[in-house]
Amino acid sequence: MISLRNFLLICFLLTHVPIIHSQNSTARFMLWQPSARSISMGGVGTAIVDNSFAVFYNPAGLAFANGINLAGSFVKPFPFFEHTIHSLTALSASFKGFGTLAISANRFWRERQAITDETGPEIIGVDEKKFNFFKSTHWEIKLSYAT
Repeated sequence: MISLRNFLLICFLLTHVPIIHSQNSTARFMLWQPSARSISMGGVGTAIVDNSFAVFYNPAGLAFANGINLAGSFVKPFPFFEHTIHSLTALSASFKGFGTLAISANRFWRERQAITDETGPEIIGVDEKKFNFFKSTHWEIKLSYAT
């Protein structure tokens, strides 16, 4: 009876593995990768450990950084929203016997959107508030430390 119970428990757990895995792939259309190196590696940003982009992907990877590193990026995360922009600026400094200290600013903002109609691509107006489903600017400032 115990082996049957264990077998049923294993079967139950295995049926939920695809559900758990599928939750990791939400919003894959968004291009949140601030590093061109990460994009060229297939989006595997956690493998980047030797520069300041580790602040965004894997702060523990800063332990492998040497010297002073400055990183910056400017991307459009939504291909279908023309004036939506994401930028990251990060600075890290490695100190012997102390570790690596980093500060980063992650900014996401939406500029004014042009309004057109069905008659053509001519701009008939600019509206900031009509489609304002999020605030126009979001800031995230991080202080990271790794040894």
